[in-house]
Amino acid sequence: MYFYFPQLLSKTIITKDWTEHLISCRVQAADQVTLCDLNGNWAKVRVTSLNKKSSEISFEVLESDFVPREVFFTKFFSHDKPKILIQSLIDKSYLEQLFEILPHSGFETVYLISSDFSPKQNYNLERLNKILLRSLEQSQSLWQPKIQLLKKVEAKQIIQDCRPTWLETSSNIKTGNSIANNNNQSQVILVGPEGGFSLIEKEYFNSLDLPKKSLGGLIYPSWLAGLVASKSVF
Repeated sequence: MYFYFPQLLSKTIITKDWTEHLISCRVQAADQVTLCDLNGNWAKVRVTSLNKKSSEISFEVLESDFVPREVFFTKFFSHDKPKILIQSLIDKSYLEQLFEILPHSGFETVYLISSDFSPKQNYNLERLNKILLRSLEQSQSLWQPKIQLLKKVEAKQIIQDCRPTWLETSSNIKTGNSIANNNNQSQVILVGPEGGFSLIEKEYFNSLDLPKKSLGGLIYPSWLAGLVASKSVF
């Protein structure tokens, strides 16, 4: 597995908080482990010394390499186009659940937007990124998904530019039915908050002739809907 270490190769000593994951996995002196910086760089190293009391680990580099973002996502997730999630803001606890499974989804970019039915809450991106990092350490990922919180004007522009497939929860749409022209340049899913999109938002999406997708009779929680839809749409 890959262990996250942002100062990859710039130092041969890991200190303080960065040692916690290695120590919790019971890494010992003379063990060989693989480090990565979540920007495509990785290195196989040998631990030369480990001091739990001072939280310090020294190592020597055995080999290293760089894997481009597009190569990584093609190899591990079997797609060669940008896979993007435009996720409406939802309850903070549900959003944290989304960030926990995000590294396993194959989404390279996540845009967080405020929809008409989004809760009015203060979102701590620093906390969300810590949750994402913890999950990345368990997922064999060499790249961290790009996360961006958009203002309403920015969100509108992204939707116009990316032309996402938006999720419709109406029961009169057959499972697997996609309406309008799908975008072959990218793979983009637009997910509403708990309660779905407002009538005004739906009318706007229809005015843009955006493709539409139903997941059928089952109603998925908002934090999971995009991941389920991406498996059937793309």
